[in-house]
Parts: sequence; structure tokens; C-alpha cells
Amino acid sequence: MSGRARGLKRTVWRWAAGVSVLALLLGLALLSGWGPDRERDDEPPPGLLDGVAQIGVFYDHPSLFVKESGIVSGFENAFLQYMSKKAGFAYRPIDVVTKEREKVLTSGSADLVIAAYSITSARKKLVTQIGPYAKTRQGVMVREDERRIEGPKDLAGKRVCTVNGSTTAPGVPDAEQRERIRREARRQLNEEAIVVLRDTNGQCVSELRKRGSGIDAAWTDQLVLFGFAERHRDVRVLKGTVGGWQMYAIGMPKGHPKECARLRSAMRAYVDSPEWRRDFQSHFPRLTRQDPAFEAHFRPAPDRIESNSSPC
Repeated sequence: MSGRARGLKRTVWRWAAGVSVLALLLGLALLSGWGPDRERDDEPPPGLLDGVAQIGVFYDHPSLFVKESGIVSGFENAFLQYMSKKAGFAYRPIDVVTKEREKVLTSGSADLVIAAYSITSARKKLVTQIGPYAKTRQGVMVREDERRIEGPKDLAGKRVCTVNGSTTAPGVPDAEQRERIRREARRQLNEEAIVVLRDTNGQCVSELRKRGSGIDAAWTDQLVLFGFAERHRDVRVLKGTVGGWQMYAIGMPKGHPKECARLRSAMRAYVDSPEWRRDFQSHFPRLTRQDPAFEAHFRPAPDRIESNSSPC
């Protein structure tokens, strides 16, 4: 056999041996769970904001968050866009109703909720709340030409619409919840008021605007009402406030400390930045013209985020 033939034969044998060893190693890897189609057991689970986060929002709150003809706008939408860039996550908004905000978070249907979501101790027992990014008192809305009602004292015998779940005690049966809301509304407004519950603030305002609907007033957060007043000139928000401060927060499931810290840091940067004032003026032009002190009434101090938020 020539030297060239012997060299070729050694090369073929070495190649065959290499293939055999590679096959053996691949077989051992598959047996031990290290194949390309298997995830390592010690690989950490994906984070809450990995991929595309599902964000629960209200689609029917003019000036806060509204969707029309496929286009979304509003102050909360601008805030969400800022948070997405600052905290580094992609998102898709999904519509939620007031009484289901805790449910969509605890069930995993939503990763975050940004929907006029006031901080309460009851809600903090079920979910993590980070805020506030805005603050407001509560108020009353009537039709523009209504002159019989100028304050809570005038609501005796009047039908006042508010939202089922707006002042929730999570976990309470719906019938009991509804009665609690009625009692709370009467306590804050007028003990002789007739409280009517609807699923959304949009339904309350829509019925209020219709003469003969039987609704005389709507009660909820002033900031929500001012948003509807920006859109509809046939309604107005009464002067004066009702109840204590409502602090708007991001809601998220418990057990995500890293994401919580990221969102808290990004929110503090937003509240402390010129963007907050610009976005608020952009989406509440009528309110900010009428109220030169709007920042004192609706912009929280950045330090309140640390003291009001759930622990991360």
C-alpha cells in the first residue's frame, strides 16, 4: 500500500472515530436532559416584564386612557409609554372593568394594571401597588344646565350613579359589595341620596347626559370626572371635593421584587420630570387653564411613592 493510501485510510478512521464519540456524547446529553429541545432544570423562570407585558387599562376614560378607532390616548397612556421606555419592557393594553382589577392580576390575565387604581390597604393584601403617579379627590358631576344641585347637600332624593367596585373590599361577595358601596356613597354624599351602580364610569356619564334617564348626578374621582368634562361640554364638575385623597398606583401581582423596584424607580423619575406637567396639560387642557394650581391638586411629591407603595 502506498504512503498516500495509508494516510487516507488513517484520516477516514479518525473521522469515523470522531463521529462515534460525538454520537456517544450526544446520547449521554439527551439522557441527562441537556438536549436542544429541553430546558435546563436550573434555568430561572421568565420575569414578569419579559416578552410582551399585558397591561390592564380602562378604554373609556377620556383624558386618562381612551381607545377610539384603534388609537389610544390620554395621560395614563403617556405615563405607560414613559414607563415602558424607562423600565425597559414591551406591552399590550387590554381592557378591564373596575371591579375586576385585582382578579386579572391574581389570575395572571394581566401583568400590570394602570387604570385609575387607588391605593388602599385592602388591595395591598392581594396585590402589589406602586404609586402614586397622580392624586385626586372625589367629586360630583351634573348636567351643565342643572341648577338644583350645587353640592352634596342638594343630593337628598336624587339618583346618583357610581361604579360597582370603585371602593372595593376584595373578596367580598358581590351583593354585599354593592351594598357597602351604596352605604359609603351615602355617607360621603348625602344619607338621603339614591345610589345607582353601574360597571363603568362611562355608563354613569352616558346616562347622566341623557335627559329622562333617571340619573341626576355621577360620583367618582374628580380627575376621572374632569376627563369626561374635557370631552363633553354638556356636563360639569361641581366645585368642592368629597372624601379623602385617592392615590393612583400601578397594580402588579405579588412576588416580583426586581420588577417592583424597576417600576418604582421609573415612576419616581416621571413624577419628578418635566414630562409629568407636559403630559397632564396636554390631556387636560381645559382643567389646567381653569386651575393654575393644578400641580398642587393632582401631582404627588416623588417622596410619596416610597411611603405609599407596597414593599418590594
